[in-house]
Amino acid sequence: MQLRQNLKKSDIISTIIFAILMLGIGGAIGAYGGGYVFLLISKVDTNLLSYDTLMKAWPLWEYKKLHAAISLGTIVFAAAIIVPLAAIIIGAFFEFPEPDVHGNAKLITDEEIKESGLLDADEEYPEILIGKVAKGRHKGKYLKFAGQQFLGLGAPTRSGKGVGFVIPNLLNYRDSVCVLDIKAENYIFTAGYRKKMGQEVFVFAPDGYRFSEEEFEEFKFSDYYLNLSPEEQQAFNEKFRNTEHVLSHRWNPLDYISRSNRVGLEK
Repeated sequence: MQLRQNLKKSDIISTIIFAILMLGIGGAIGAYGGGYVFLLISKVDTNLLSYDTLMKAWPLWEYKKLHAAISLGTIVFAAAIIVPLAAIIIGAFFEFPEPDVHGNAKLITDEEIKESGLLDADEEYPEILIGKVAKGRHKGKYLKFAGQQFLGLGAPTRSGKGVGFVIPNLLNYRDSVCVLDIKAENYIFTAGYRKKMGQEVFVFAPDGYRFSEEEFEEFKFSDYYLNLSPEEQQAFNEKFRNTEHVLSHRWNPLDYISRSNRVGLEK
């Protein structure tokens, strides 16, 4: 059992109103039920039952012979109030999720998409493109995340992580990024655009970047290359040939030696 997620104010108000209503109904049922039990156990004619029978019996507690009848009648009265009230509270504010033996993934609904806030990301902050809604009320809209939390993406090799997520975000994300680009594909496809948009672009590869003719010919047989259209393949060839010898960015470590007075130097 756990607290129900995404409780709305209207749900809470309606639950309180319903609980008050059931409190009155339960109290009436409990008063008659408790009075009936009292008369039955004390061997009094049950035709004398009224709404206040049990309340009139409470002052008779001084008689020990009536202790059992009064106690059981009071228990019935209390149960008629407490049990429905507890059931309403538990049903309204708690949920009983089934064990996630095989996981609980499911397709998101239109309402859940709206409540997630991913459709209306704050443009004040840089946003990460998560995807595009394929169907439903929000079809064609982009899902954007502008929070401070970390995002993770896991998928098999050659399943489209680069072309479907990394490259679109490198073309869209307006702040600084640091990319582990083993094959230099992300650099080749996005560096020119980011530089055109005013970004500084650096390639750090201590052994340099080389794409030999043999490697290029071998790459042409890869699934990625074969899935490109003839026009895309031609553009791809030109980009690779124009950046065949990409050198690594470098810096002079002597630039970081301070020229100020030595710390702790005695005068």
